Amino acid sequence: MAVPILKEKIGWLQFAAMGLLFGGTIAVGGFEGFKLNTGELMILGATLFWAVENIIAKIVLKDVSSILLAGARMVLGSLILFTVVLFQNKAQMMTGLNLIQWGWTLLTSVLLLGYVLSWYTALKYAPATVVASLLVPATLITNILTAIFITRQMPNIQIVSSVLLGLGTVLLLYGVRRQGKIRQAVLSY
Repeated sequence: MAVPILKEKIGWLQFAAMGLLFGGTIAVGGFEGFKLNTGELMILGATLFWAVENIIAKIVLKDVSSILLAGARMVLGSLILFTVVLFQNKAQMMTGLNLIQWGWTLLTSVLLLGYVLSWYTALKYAPATVVASLLVPATLITNILTAIFITRQMPNIQIVSSVLLGLGTVLLLYGVRRQGKIRQAVLSY
């Protein structure tokens, strides 16, 4: 959506990097289990909503600080969640939480705030296509952590995927730096 709406341009290095990232993702997962069922349609819908959010955020971030926008998003999101809980008559579930459950709620809320703030700060200074592409290598981290802590092995397909994701990430960062697509960030927090 960033190309037609925000008029972002994708150079050949960035395009090649996105191809490697896509290849690394497909190598490990593929389309084998793809069934276009309700769950997958919900994921597609969430992805489209997320893409729209990025476009809106990128436009708003021209005039608003990333801290203010992240805070507004978190407050609005919380209000929507609380409204859904109230609408479903499940408010009593929130009042019945113990101290440990509230602690986990607070921890995940702080982590989400950190993610949103980091994301919006990146969107303020870099093209949306670049920022979105930099989420893909999370698969590389997942592959490595799975191999270390769960399976205790790394199958060849995960090695291929990891190499493609690593190369794609390096090429993307190199291309972005070479093309000067990231504005100089002046941290004024």
